[in-house]
Amino acid sequence: MIKQKQNKGFTSKFGFLMATVGSAVGLGNLWSFPYRVGEGGGAAFVFIYIIMVCLVGVIAMIGEFVIGKRSGVNVIDTFGGISKWSKWLGYLGVIVPFLILCYYQVIGGWSIKYMVDYIGGIGVASGEGNVGSMFGTFTQSVDMPVVYLFVFAFVVAIIVLFGVNKGIEKASKILMPALFVCLIIVVIKSLTLPNASEGLLFLFKPDFSKVKGPTILSALGQVFFSMSLGMGINVAYGSYMKDSMNIGKSSVLIGVMDTVIAMLAGMAIFPAVFSFGLEPTAGPGLLFVVLAEVFASMGAIVGRIFGAIFFMLVILAAITSSIALLEVPVQFIVERFHINRKLASMCVAGIVFGIGAFIAMSFGVKAFQVEGVDLLTLFDSITNKIILPITAASTCLLVGYKVKPKNLMNDLGADKKNKVIIYKIWGFLIRYVTPIGILCVLGIGIYEIFSGEAGFTTIEGKLAIILTAIVLVVFSIIANVIANYLYDKKQKNSLQL
Repeated sequence: MIKQKQNKGFTSKFGFLMATVGSAVGLGNLWSFPYRVGEGGGAAFVFIYIIMVCLVGVIAMIGEFVIGKRSGVNVIDTFGGISKWSKWLGYLGVIVPFLILCYYQVIGGWSIKYMVDYIGGIGVASGEGNVGSMFGTFTQSVDMPVVYLFVFAFVVAIIVLFGVNKGIEKASKILMPALFVCLIIVVIKSLTLPNASEGLLFLFKPDFSKVKGPTILSALGQVFFSMSLGMGINVAYGSYMKDSMNIGKSSVLIGVMDTVIAMLAGMAIFPAVFSFGLEPTAGPGLLFVVLAEVFASMGAIVGRIFGAIFFMLVILAAITSSIALLEVPVQFIVERFHINRKLASMCVAGIVFGIGAFIAMSFGVKAFQVEGVDLLTLFDSITNKIILPITAASTCLLVGYKVKPKNLMNDLGADKKNKVIIYKIWGFLIRYVTPIGILCVLGIGIYEIFSGEAGFTTIEGKLAIILTAIVLVVFSIIANVIANYLYDKKQKNSLQL
């Protein structure tokens, strides 16, 4: 019997909500959301994004929580409990967050560096030299990015090794409110700047003439990256839910809170960008280059204070997401191999740091690059453009056709009057609309790789992304076959869906 709820889960609904919102609220909200809004034309992108949250984000999240809660075990055994041939999704669900964490923590380390600079009035906060060139010099150095990466990785590992109750839940109850307070402070300051209203108009007054096909797909891609879909995180956290926790309400609340924080991030960034005459279409450099110029324009003291607060906010967001990413492989190792959680956490964190060190150094060491492109771009392209859409769409289809109406109603807490309507709407969306939308993201991701928009211009570099992704999928399928015939012959697929 795969369903084996344990006393290791979240102790309160608030703790679960903070942890899951923390997994969703990360660099996707503070880094990629603002620059995608900028590139997508502002409020029109936001409008589409909110629609996609409802049609894709919340629907897919409900599906992942359902199978996680009903299994009560790690991601791999959860998918193995649905069908002996669906365990390959579980393997990908462990591999992907591991790979994302390897480069995600590099960016977390950059954020620590910026916060230290603003506190000490050095580097980018000194007001001397060009911010963009200083950022480039830092990322291309060999030693300091690795040092800051180690600090960030160590903090994340310490939180996870204390377990769900004393580590993840307790930290989330502190970090998420602190993140919200820091964000509100920066928003208030941003709104008091001259011409801040132009930034608000850009964010809230839609111009649908700017909407094109890529805008819609970009919004869709942002949704499932921001809400941690296809990463195994929601399945893992769902396995820690108590029976009394309502999946439907929790998923809606997470979607709302994630969107609210993303909008607050936009309110913190765009009024300041417009106030100082900078471009909202600056792309990925919006966070580390353009905003640093904004803080420098505020004056030595004020700029340092708000720069420190803002990058503390970025660090908090990166930590809450990294905790969730690390928990997925740690949970599997602890449950499958019965290894002490502290040892498992430190071992996985150590491997992640080792790979992350090469990624951090790849900006300045050509030997660590692939066809002249840094490893962060390679890892990001493999996971976000190919593997995540595959796992997310496959999970939706699997859950959509396996979950029975009665069981879904119990998990959603719907009453008899509304249960048929809710199931029919959710069932239609998760079987048809959501998977098709996610597969469109896969299509545009492959297009961006071969068109060179993903950063690789040579055919060797493009093939490196595609072939690596194929190898990971094939490896997961082979692992599924081996597990079926060598290790799990006696295991019954008893996850009651």
